[in-house]
Amino acid sequence: MQGVPPENPKIDTSVPHNARIWNYWLGGKDHHPVDREMGERIRSFSPRSRTTPLPTAASWNVR
Repeated sequence: MQGVPPENPKIDTSVPHNARIWNYWLGGKDHHPVDREMGERIRSFSPRSRTTPLPTAASWNVR
């Protein structure tokens, strides 16, 4: 059936993923060493860069 996710999706934890890097920056627990390493590499390029998310429309309670 088209559009249905596979029952056993494969997650490659040997490759950094942007969502897990954000999770690391935000102090979460759902990341892997490769994500932490990439997060620190990104910070090293621009130590003053913002590593916290900006507000989204969902957080503004605008209807």
